[in-house]
Amino acid sequence: MTHNGFAGLMVLDLHLPGAQSLKDKRQPLRSVKQRLKDAGFSVSEVDHHDKIQRAQVAVSIVGRGSGEVENLLDAALRVFESRPDLEVTVRQRTVLAIDEYE
Repeated sequence: MTHNGFAGLMVLDLHLPGAQSLKDKRQPLRSVKQRLKDAGFSVSEVDHHDKIQRAQVAVSIVGRGSGEVENLLDAALRVFESRPDLEVTVRQRTVLAIDEYE
């Protein structure tokens, strides 16, 4: 079966141990979100908005092949994991063929 592309979604629970206020929390999140958006990802904080040291972020990307999408999600995860002020505590991801939505 030929697929029309693939969509990847990754949801990350994050711990920000150094955050003492919502402003402290939002600065590193804003930085990572902008870096990923510049690379073509869609990124949104989806839960734990009012918790100072926690965040849940959803990252999505579309590509031509499942391997390409998997590699892109791996790269996005590395961006989060490279930050000393963020700790990834839970990872969930899925890659679906776009024609599965038809």
